Amino acid sequence: PVAPNGGVAWYGCGPHECYWDRQWGARLARHAVAAVDDLHVPYIVPGECGGRTGVRWLALPTGPSTSLLAAAVDEPLQMNVSRYNVETLGAAKHEHELTRSDLVHVFLDHRHMGIGGDDSWSPSVLPEYTVPPAKYSFGVQLKLAPTGSRDEAAVLAAAACHAANNNKT
Repeated sequence: PVAPNGGVAWYGCGPHECYWDRQWGARLARHAVAAVDDLHVPYIVPGECGGRTGVRWLALPTGPSTSLLAAAVDEPLQMNVSRYNVETLGAAKHEHELTRSDLVHVFLDHRHMGIGGDDSWSPSVLPEYTVPPAKYSFGVQLKLAPTGSRDEAAVLAAAACHAANNNKT
């Protein structure tokens, strides 16, 4: 399991929450937070939050000497790491009603629909940022590595994925 009090490091858009249609204010770089809770955004009405788009890899400590590495294979992915499960976020009406899980919930998605609300009169998402119903596929390489080598191992994992893709026939 992922350490509940550990940090998160990733290479992708950040450092703040960003989604497919809201990524231009984010920097594509290596980012890190000291604790999973630092990714949570306390909205007035709780819901899924803290997502990061354009993620090439992320590293999460699983204990004092190892980390879980996840590297995108074909294209960048959307990630969210949270101490709250989807059911808890969906049931709460206010932030104080949320109960942290003993587990860390890691969501690695091919893509998320945009947030929308570009103006006050049309809350819908622009067509280019929707994810229409269809068959989608994406790849993620998972690997356990020594904690001290999180970044190096993640970069190597991503390079291995890239090489594997270039060798497909």
